[in-house]
Amino acid sequence: MDQDSFENDSYEELEELLLPTQPRPKPKFILPAEVLLSTFDHELKRDVQKN
Repeated sequence: MDQDSFENDSYEELEELLLPTQPRPKPKFILPAEVLLSTFDHELKRDVQKN
């Protein structure tokens, strides 16, 4: 039987099922989130040093 191709298909379908709310052409949101987090962290540390 053609088990390899079946597995590949299932994986692709699984990925699409796991990312229904995250359309692929929108990676913009992933990076800014990390950038925002690091800047927020930086701000926090700066505030702590001020006090």
